[in-house]
Amino acid sequence: MFSGRCPVCDSRLIISSYTCEACDTTVSGRFPPGAFNVLGEEEVDFVITFLVCGGNIKQVEKRLGISYPTVKSRLQRVVSQLGQEVEVEETTVTGEENKVLAQLRTGEIDAQEALRRLRGEQA
Repeated sequence: MFSGRCPVCDSRLIISSYTCEACDTTVSGRFPPGAFNVLGEEEVDFVITFLVCGGNIKQVEKRLGISYPTVKSRLQRVVSQLGQEVEVEETTVTGEENKVLAQLRTGEIDAQEALRRLRGEQA
C-alpha cells in the first residue's frame, strides 16, 4: 500500500504523474497527496473496518478482536495523524456510580455485579 512517504528517507512524497489504466494517458505535474496518505497500512485498514462497521465501536471490537479502549486509542491516533484535534468526551460520575465503584474496590461486589448495576439492570 502507498503510504505517501519515501521508502528511503521517509520524507513526504509529491505525486508527479497519474496514468490511466485503460488508455495509458499520463498527466504530469505536482499534485497534492490525499489527506489519508499520511496513514500507514495498519491505520488505513482500521479506518476501512471502522467505516464498514458504520462507526459502531462494538462491531469494530468484534471484527478486529480488540477491546473498546484499543478501538478508541486507534481512532484517536488516526484522527491525530490526520492533523485533527481529538475531541475528548467529558464524563461525570454520579454518586450512585461512585458507590458501585467503591463497593467493587472493597470486594463487596464482583465485576459482573458492578456492571449490572452500572447498566441499571435489575437483579
